[in-house]
Amino acid sequence: AIDTLYSEGCKVITDDLLYIEEPAFEDGPIAQRIDALVNHPTRPIIYTSAAGNWARDIFSFAFDPLPDQKIGIGSTWESYTIQNPGLGKYKQKFNLSTGQVLDVMLQWDDPYLEPVSNNDFDLCLVDVASNKIVAWSTNVQDGSNTSIPFEHFSYSENPCFGQKGYKLYITRFSTGQHNQTPRMKLLIRGLDDS
Repeated sequence: AIDTLYSEGCKVITDDLLYIEEPAFEDGPIAQRIDALVNHPTRPIIYTSAAGNWARDIFSFAFDPLPDQKIGIGSTWESYTIQNPGLGKYKQKFNLSTGQVLDVMLQWDDPYLEPVSNNDFDLCLVDVASNKIVAWSTNVQDGSNTSIPFEHFSYSENPCFGQKGYKLYITRFSTGQHNQTPRMKLLIRGLDDS
């Protein structure tokens, strides 16, 4: 879309879209293309971005591991290394109302383009009453060329299942050779501001 506007002669582009898979810690393909057009030697453009105010929805912190935490999957329980919830880095426990949609995105500061991530983190939404996982994102980051440091899920089930509320966990499935406590950026959309 940016290239189409540019080819039609636009000199100013204002973008109001959120690209949740665009890297938070480095320039991705979209940002690189924008840079090329803004710095074009013969026909540069002005590019602005409409800013949203999600200050209460975005959290940034370094991963602080807490090992051997039991979380249920179906009728079984498994141990996970999780982001230490005692540090208050993000809103970990909350309730959901009927019709409320929760949208959660996680990125960390491993390379997004090349080389790729081999720190494998997951997101888990857990029902407090049963300690069972009701939603999760388990993309694999194993160092292959599709391993981007990104997890995302949406949840909008009947809230009666979580009468005592929900907890959000960041779990580490495996860790790479470097950057074992990366910086993280967590976006939680859909919660009340209270």
